[in-house]
Amino acid sequence: MKRMILLLRTGMLCLSLLCCAFKSFSQSETLPSGAFIINMGVTPQTLNNGIRPYGLIWDLIKNNKVQVKWVISQTKVKDGIDFTYNSIDYKGGTFIIPQKYISAAVLAKINAVWPSIIVGAFTTTPLTVNVNYTLKYTPKWTFDFQNGSIAQGYLTNANIPLTDYPKKDPNQLNGCDDLFVMPHADPTWATHQNLYFWNLNNQGWIWAGCHAVSVMENLYNPLDSTQQMDFLSQHFDGYGQDHNANATIAGNSLVMYNQHSGPGNTYTYAYPNDPEMQFMGGVENGVGANGSEQCFMPYNANSSGNASKVSTWRFTTKLAVTDMAPAATNQNVPENSNGPVGEVMYGRAFGDVARGEVLYEAGHSHNGSSADFVAAQRIFFNFSFLSVYDKDPIATTTGPNSIAAGASGTYTVSVIKPGANISDYYINWTSSCGGTFSNPHGVTTTYTPQGGSGCGPCVLTVTVTDGCGREFYSTVDLTVTVCPVPPVALDRTASMISNPPGTGPQSI
Repeated sequence: MKRMILLLRTGMLCLSLLCCAFKSFSQSETLPSGAFIINMGVTPQTLNNGIRPYGLIWDLIKNNKVQVKWVISQTKVKDGIDFTYNSIDYKGGTFIIPQKYISAAVLAKINAVWPSIIVGAFTTTPLTVNVNYTLKYTPKWTFDFQNGSIAQGYLTNANIPLTDYPKKDPNQLNGCDDLFVMPHADPTWATHQNLYFWNLNNQGWIWAGCHAVSVMENLYNPLDSTQQMDFLSQHFDGYGQDHNANATIAGNSLVMYNQHSGPGNTYTYAYPNDPEMQFMGGVENGVGANGSEQCFMPYNANSSGNASKVSTWRFTTKLAVTDMAPAATNQNVPENSNGPVGEVMYGRAFGDVARGEVLYEAGHSHNGSSADFVAAQRIFFNFSFLSVYDKDPIATTTGPNSIAAGASGTYTVSVIKPGANISDYYINWTSSCGGTFSNPHGVTTTYTPQGGSGCGPCVLTVTVTDGCGREFYSTVDLTVTVCPVPPVALDRTASMISNPPGTGPQSI
């Protein structure tokens, strides 16, 4: 099997600052020694070193309110280095747990999987890295009722329990669902039309695989053909107008799964700096060698049967993995499509920043243990951990970063996302070093450290919970200068202690 990796560093032009702001950015941070680095670049990739780390960070974020740093070099090529520490090159989108979050309970969870399952190391000196995301939230997966169990196996591989992540029909989706997962399925407008509206009204994210992709991209409302689910593709009439301007061409976006052959196995990889593309090696066998649809392609005049019906990928769609095989090994191009033939692609639906993001992966199931299958599952998890950010109200706190002996500090939480209102959220203040809050559930509260709790670092955390149970965190790194009073040294050679005047001496 021939593999060609094209090293592309350029991205698509964002339509607005909102679009650009969502994608990776980096901010230099210096993490004190004692942080735990999860090495995501170990090869060969296995379910242990490649998938179990997602289960660990899911557990720590959800149950221990840990914030995980995601470090992705913005200048690296495919499989390139994110950073180097202690002569180890870290690759593949590295996760780091800062020292301040490593409590005894967190340390126990790390030690339960390291080094026997995951690969990592504790830092012994301060580490300065460019952090792209601080992961503070866990995804809310919802699986398609038809065949969602195929993808539920990915969570099982990561040791993430399925208890809170149900299977639903699309018409049951609402604002409390973040990511709809639809592997091999046969969607119709009657059964899946809510995806069109949920993706906009609730900024719902959609992951789809196998032939569910070409079927869905060709769906349209029979009563209003301008409503079509060509989220990542776009088709035109002979005058260059899209389907919204000419409803007679609705339904010709992607070549249907039963009308084209498989890929030619000459793969091109792009966007190595995007969070979705953080994996090692290729995905050829993981996405392009199993199932009823192993690649996706836009219509051309031959496949549509009408010279005036031609489709293409939207220019806002990122073609992250494509099959660039020549016609000698891939008869799809130009026989069925002008290409490119896609294996993995993603972007905002219709290129609209007000809608949720959509990602497609070819192949029936990615639930395997070989390196290619692990890479395909990593794309799924990377996309998943991004999906909740559209719902983030962006909570911020104000207040002092140090409290002197005998003093208190007043803190206020607010949300800055446009349209968000702090009164719509349940607030809970906690401290890692004890003490009390005058109003533990208030927008503004006064924190009084516990007397004698000791000098040193302390983390105040405010949890902002929405009506769906999503928990968003903001923290204050606090230096507490309330130190314990040292005990009085007793002279054991003396036979008595001198008490204050008038009380008389007493025996030791």
